[in-house]
Amino acid sequence: MTIWEYLLSAPAVWLFGIEDEKIEQMGRLSTHVLDTANGKPAAGVELRLYSLHGDGRKILKSATTNADGRTDAPLLIGDELLAGIYELVFCAGNYHRAQGETIATPPFLMKSRSALA
Repeated sequence: MTIWEYLLSAPAVWLFGIEDEKIEQMGRLSTHVLDTANGKPAAGVELRLYSLHGDGRKILKSATTNADGRTDAPLLIGDELLAGIYELVFCAGNYHRAQGETIATPPFLMKSRSALA
């Protein structure tokens, strides 16, 4: 098994914080998932958005990417987009299995932190 097979086998997790008390009315949180290995949008990727509080987390939204690799609507918009720490989980392993790719066992979990101001 190559390192790439291992890395692609599990969900990818993005952690990020929003610092302002409240984002302006027009603020929104969206995502665009690309399959860079195959040079196309990643359609059919299941994802979940959580808010993190202390040691716990609460699911805010579940969605699946469309043919363009985006969700049909923003994950959060307007009054829903509050200051806080969020986790976005992409079910990348399921996507790659559906593409007919060999997936490593056990899956590997990748985390990255980003800040939004």
